[in-house]
Amino acid sequence: MSGRYFEVVLSGRQFGLLIAAVVGLVGVAFVLGIGVGVLQPSPPEVHLAALPPTPVPSPVVEEPMAAPVEPTPQPTVAPAPSPPREPERPLPRLGHVQPGGGGRWVQVAALSRREQADGVRQRVIALGFTAAQVVIQATGEGKYRVRLGPFPDEESARRVTSRLHAEGFTGAFLVR
Repeated sequence: MSGRYFEVVLSGRQFGLLIAAVVGLVGVAFVLGIGVGVLQPSPPEVHLAALPPTPVPSPVVEEPMAAPVEPTPQPTVAPAPSPPREPERPLPRLGHVQPGGGGRWVQVAALSRREQADGVRQRVIALGFTAAQVVIQATGEGKYRVRLGPFPDEESARRVTSRLHAEGFTGAFLVR
C-alpha cells in the first residue's frame, strides 16, 4: 500500500495572514483572561491573629460500660513574650581603654555609624572569629573602630590581616 502525501503551499501573503490570525487569537484569549480575573471578586482578607482560638475536639473512644467522659477544656495559648533586649552599654573611648589590655590588634574598619560597625563586626564573626575577639570602640571624634584581637605576636596578626584582605576587608591593618 502506498502512503499518501499532501503538500500545502502558501504564498507570502497567505502565510502572513495565518501568523496574524494566530497572534490575534492569542491576544483575544489574553484580554478575555484578564477581563475574567478583573471581574472576579477578591477573597476577603483574614487576619489569623484576630480570630478567636477554636478548640480542637478530642477523639471520642467508646468503651463498653464506661462512665461518660467529659471533654476537657482546651487551654488558650498566649503569645510568647519577646526576649528581653540587652541594654545598650556605653562603648569605651579609645584614648582611655585599650582593648583586652595588650597584644597585637588588627583594625578592620573605622566607621561613622554604630549600625555600620555592628554590620562589619557580624561579617568578621561570620568568618569564624569569636564575638569576644571582635570589639567595637567609640572614639572621641564620632567614629567606631572595629578591631580584632588580641594576638600573641605580630606574625599571627599579619596572617589574620592577610586573610581579612582576601575576604574583602582591604583597609585592615596591624595596630601595635
